[in-house]
Amino acid sequence: MLRWNQRIQMTATRDLAKFVSRHVVDSLELASDLPSEGQLLDVGSGGGLPGIVLAIVRPNMQFTLIEPIQKKHAFLSTARRELQLQNLTTFPLRDEDLTKQEGFTLFDFAVARAVWSVEVWLERAHTLVRPGGTIFAMEGREESELPTGATRRRYELEGDRSRSIVSLISTGPI
Repeated sequence: MLRWNQRIQMTATRDLAKFVSRHVVDSLELASDLPSEGQLLDVGSGGGLPGIVLAIVRPNMQFTLIEPIQKKHAFLSTARRELQLQNLTTFPLRDEDLTKQEGFTLFDFAVARAVWSVEVWLERAHTLVRPGGTIFAMEGREESELPTGATRRRYELEGDRSRSIVSLISTGPI
């Protein structure tokens, strides 16, 4: 990631220790909310956070990462190949284009990290997740007003960086 980050801007973090403590550890936090099996969609995956990290620690789950920016998608494809992640698939698509693909099926879980506001993501993710599946939003220090039924789990990262994982059970496409 840091090698690719020198050529294309995927994260502002350039230092390995800060990258691990800010991004990898943050991505790993979601693993405790996931079962050992299922299908997760990472929308706007960018540099593969949290999708690639989760695919490594949850080898029995299936991960689909979508990233419409071609150079970032190229990174995801390269990382999949080099890390030999057989449980990971990538597409250079937006979420609304993914749902139009032939054979599209709803996911068990979906996550977005730093793509939209929490409110916007929780609303649009219902078109991607099966009824009874879980929508996750990774939230920064600023807490959003949550819709009915959503829960927030707070955690701390190094340097007193407060974060939260917001979860909502999907009602399926509306």
